[in-house]
Amino acid sequence: MSYHSVDVNCVSGKLTAKNNQLVLTTQEGKKSLPIEDISSVIVNGFDISIHKQLLVEMGNAGKPLIICDKYKPVSILLPASRSTDTLLTRKLATLSKKMQAALWKSLIQAKCENQSALCEHLLPNSEKTKLFATFSKSKRTNKEGTCAKYHWAVFREYTGISDFSRERGTGKVNPFLDYGYALLLNLVLQKLLAVGLDPQFGLGHALRERSAPLAYDVIEPFRPIVDYHLAHLINEHGEVPDDLGLFKETLANALERKYFYKNRNLDLASLVEATCASLRKSIMTSNPRVFQPWTAKSLKWDG
Repeated sequence: MSYHSVDVNCVSGKLTAKNNQLVLTTQEGKKSLPIEDISSVIVNGFDISIHKQLLVEMGNAGKPLIICDKYKPVSILLPASRSTDTLLTRKLATLSKKMQAALWKSLIQAKCENQSALCEHLLPNSEKTKLFATFSKSKRTNKEGTCAKYHWAVFREYTGISDFSRERGTGKVNPFLDYGYALLLNLVLQKLLAVGLDPQFGLGHALRERSAPLAYDVIEPFRPIVDYHLAHLINEHGEVPDDLGLFKETLANALERKYFYKNRNLDLASLVEATCASLRKSIMTSNPRVFQPWTAKSLKWDG
């Protein structure tokens, strides 16, 4: 089975199925794809009509249809024959503490390495950057907090915002970071659902009402992408912008640029999907070493 999802992101159109083909009709014309070659369909478009025949053929093929509102998944239509991926869900729900800890450690290690790589790009000659580079590669446990201190110290120095803090409700910077992380979180949610992973089963984050702890876990290595774009925006303008408009344009470019992962150059959506697929394979094989979170070792931050 393929684990590549189809993202329907046009403004308006009609989705149907014919001869086991997914068919999208827009003002530009028709596009089709064999349903057997996709794992899921994610509907992000604002004005998309969905024909019953598509639901029938997706159900017969055992493929989910994910409906989003403002890029956040709000509904998932699954085949009646399997309301969930039983084997995968059982594996995820019964992960040993050791397996959970190993996967969580991999995610945090990747996050720390990506934060360090970003600091080396922003301020390569800073003493904080040099100390961080050494610390991020260490085998110490529970190092996420210390890595964050180094990371935000370099961020403050680069942007010139000496009083910046990630405490809730403080400063002008946090709303920009929160917006960027929310955009990333919705993307992670889409891709987790697309590969059949239930976001309610977390590794490092605890389950709370109406929460998605696995998405909060998987997002961690990708956060520095948002930090990078905001740091450059502030540095270029000499101050924090008055509204989110410019930052939204910047993040749109982040979605399009290429990121290197497993010998391939992928856009951000494909990168997140590939990471989720790697996590799925690790869980199905009960082998934490199979999981390969994305790291920015070979990324040219300026593209």
